[in-house]
Amino acid sequence: MNRYAQAFAAPLAMVFTLSSPADRSGPFLGHDTQAGGVYEAVASGGRPIDPAAQRAIASAVFDAVKANDPRRVRALLDLDPALVASRDVTGRTPLHCAALGTSLPLLELLIDRGAKVNATDRQGWTPLHVAVNKGSCDLVGCLLNRGARLDARTATGQTAFNLADDNGDDRMKGLLGAMGRGIPRPR
Repeated sequence: MNRYAQAFAAPLAMVFTLSSPADRSGPFLGHDTQAGGVYEAVASGGRPIDPAAQRAIASAVFDAVKANDPRRVRALLDLDPALVASRDVTGRTPLHCAALGTSLPLLELLIDRGAKVNATDRQGWTPLHVAVNKGSCDLVGCLLNRGARLDARTATGQTAFNLADDNGDDRMKGLLGAMGRGIPRPR
């Protein structure tokens, strides 16, 4: 095992659950988890440069965010800090997915690790749009305090304030209005 593999094998073993030896088949350590394939690629002495392996480890970050598991997210980002900027098929980042949840510590972890608070997905949504649409005032407050732009518009021209207004969320409209930067969409 080379030095790269030695450095990353133990942390990856903590992050990924590997299948049993009886399940080993195909390019991965079993088909129950593609993340095992990334472990196998690293443990076998090679960097995970295979596109399928890269997608698997990026997918592991999204899975950890969706599972609200800051420990696993931290371990993955320790292995590869660039994972914070990963994109799924819709163009969303792990921060977009965290904005769908309720975990303020997870959101802060991603931002502290370099996640761009104004990153847009394919529809022009930022993590702020996602959090406003979800109705999470805590996450919205965090994003705004970390530099999220209230004037960012989706592909359909909606601002965060417009989403709160369209959702009839008076509490969110109050929060956004209190920030003094709510820009309503022309009707």
